[in-house]
Amino acid sequence: MKGIGFLDYKSAVKIFLVLGLLIHSAVENFASEVHYLNTGVFFLFYGLMFLLALPVIKNMFGTVRNNFFLYLLIIWTVASIFWTTNVLETSLAIVSLLGMLLFAFYLLEMFSLEEVFELFVYFCLFSIVISAIALYFYPELSIYHRDVHYGKWQGVYSHKNVFGFVVYFSIIVFSLALYFKSSVNKFVLFIGLLVSLLYLYQSESTTSLLATVVCFVLLVVKWLNAKKNIQWRWLFIVFFIGTLFVTLYDDQILELFGKNLTFTGRIWIWEKVLGVIQQKPFIGNGYYGYWNDAQHGVEGLSYRVTSHSGFLEIMVFLGIIGFCLFLLMWGRALFLSAKLYFSDRMTLEATFLFIFLISFSFQSTMESYFFQKMKFATIVFIYCILYLNRYFSKKRTRYG
Repeated sequence: MKGIGFLDYKSAVKIFLVLGLLIHSAVENFASEVHYLNTGVFFLFYGLMFLLALPVIKNMFGTVRNNFFLYLLIIWTVASIFWTTNVLETSLAIVSLLGMLLFAFYLLEMFSLEEVFELFVYFCLFSIVISAIALYFYPELSIYHRDVHYGKWQGVYSHKNVFGFVVYFSIIVFSLALYFKSSVNKFVLFIGLLVSLLYLYQSESTTSLLATVVCFVLLVVKWLNAKKNIQWRWLFIVFFIGTLFVTLYDDQILELFGKNLTFTGRIWIWEKVLGVIQQKPFIGNGYYGYWNDAQHGVEGLSYRVTSHSGFLEIMVFLGIIGFCLFLLMWGRALFLSAKLYFSDRMTLEATFLFIFLISFSFQSTMESYFFQKMKFATIVFIYCILYLNRYFSKKRTRYG
């Protein structure tokens, strides 16, 4: 391909994507209270991304059969503009979702999984560095100012749980990069992992802590099967005993982290959200068509909230119909990733995809991370779905 400066085309695009992901993720969260800057940066970046991706757009429309449930869900999401309670917010969110779909598809078309994973490595390194700078030079920017959360680290992100997600994702990436070949020095990766664990502890994000534990358990289990030839049935027995122990002593374990089974007061919020869902149970309130209205919210809270559950948030946005489409897409992706995970191979495909989808889904039980607008998490989530659909489609073509 034609070179750009001293770089070949693919390397230049790779650097552009890295910088775009980093700048967008940092600015989007840091400027979360500055709505117009937040939105402006997003659309500027994805406008450039659209121009860059023009050559491969036609391929995206040719993959409808492979990504049927994903595209059906997106069609339903776009259609929700006709019944949304907030046309402006829904319109911006739909453009955001389409931009993230295009971005994820472009990553799929232009790079291998190993190369995309390298992008994630650099993203995570940048994230922990800029957060370290903020913590050291601008400590007032690194504290969440609501009294109930005061003192928790948030780096340059808008909330300790958002910071916790970035840190949890960094722990997954650094752990796998240390095991598999990476262009980044292993000492740097190891330091990054240690710093990420420190950030995780200081953020006190329960959702990210539990998701990280799930990640490590799945990684160790996979390694024991692939490298130590321990059969799955024995691993399942140990896993069942461990799960039973955690269930019996869950209160005592959570108390070690100052938490309890109310999930930091989420249960009563979920009860209120179920009431919101019952108002429009089948079609929902439109994609991002509820919480951003000044007249909508949860009684008893002085600030606007989300459902604090990705599953409930889908139903608030898109109703039971949208939720069923989401379950079909999400469940298929979990099933396909499990087929790779439960093979005897220790590869990036067999580890990263399943571990991310499971731990991210677990985390999204208590936070609204599924299909969020202008979020790095949504890009990764959609990319995993697209990659799995393509991988097994090619496999069927090869052997069918």
